[in-house]
Amino acid sequence: MPGPAAWATTRKPSCTRSADTRAAGRNSSSTVSPGPVATDPWPADDGVAATVSRATGGDPSMVTEGAANAMVTGRFSQPAEVADAVLFLAGARAANTVGTDLRVDGEFVPTWWPTDAA
Repeated sequence: MPGPAAWATTRKPSCTRSADTRAAGRNSSSTVSPGPVATDPWPADDGVAATVSRATGGDPSMVTEGAANAMVTGRFSQPAEVADAVLFLAGARAANTVGTDLRVDGEFVPTWWPTDAA
C-alpha cells in the first residue's frame, strides 16, 4: 500500500534509451518521467488518494481533484500520453535526443528558473 509520500507518484514506467556515445567515451540515456497518470493506483481503495485522505482526514475524491487541479492542464496524464513519449524516445526521430528527461506530468512538478539576485 502506498504511503503519503506517494502523492506525486503513480506507476513509474520509465523508458531508458541508451545512446552510445563511444567517441566521447561515455553512455548517455534519455528517460520519461510521468507524473500522476489516470491509472488504478490513484482511485483504488488502497491507492494514493485513499492513503493521503486517511493521513490528512480528507476525502479521496477531493485528494484526486486537488492533484488534478495542481497541474497546469487540470487533469491527470493519460497512459497513452506516457506511451507516446516512450515511443518517441525509442524511435528514429529521437536519434539525436540524448541525456534528456521528458516529463509527462502536466507540470505537476513545477520548473523554476534561477534568477539573478542583485
